Amino acid sequence: MKAVILFTRSPKIGSKLIQAVTGEPVSHCAIYVPCFGTVWHSTVPCIINVPYDDFIATHDVVYTVDADIGWDQISEMNKLFGRPYDMVSLLLVGLRLLATRFKIPFPKIDLRSLSGMYLCTEFVSDIMLSDIDSYITPYKLYLKLKGG
Repeated sequence: MKAVILFTRSPKIGSKLIQAVTGEPVSHCAIYVPCFGTVWHSTVPCIINVPYDDFIATHDVVYTVDADIGWDQISEMNKLFGRPYDMVSLLLVGLRLLATRFKIPFPKIDLRSLSGMYLCTEFVSDIMLSDIDSYITPYKLYLKLKGG
């Protein structure tokens, strides 16, 4: 079955803040499964699925990556439905990025494995790669998925 990984931005303050801190063109990622017409993503307050048209009404799609998705992955997305968004990890990612800019050491802490909460990148990488990097940005995940 086909899926499309969407890499987006929006005019909302959170999106602009993420772009400002990362210096990258996107601030969010999600999984679109065309045969269902539904987009799954981790957002405030939790992992949800919404109709594609509702999603693109509030998100500007900048990049896409075509992918194959199996029933096991669909099942996993449904199991994660309602899991909270990880605001603490988002704060730590921001602090780590700022520390890196100023060459200040900052430890890598995988709070997702401790909390069970998800950032958008953790959700997409967990489903599509079975590998979670809590500190990967949406743009770096795009580059990784497209093979760059």
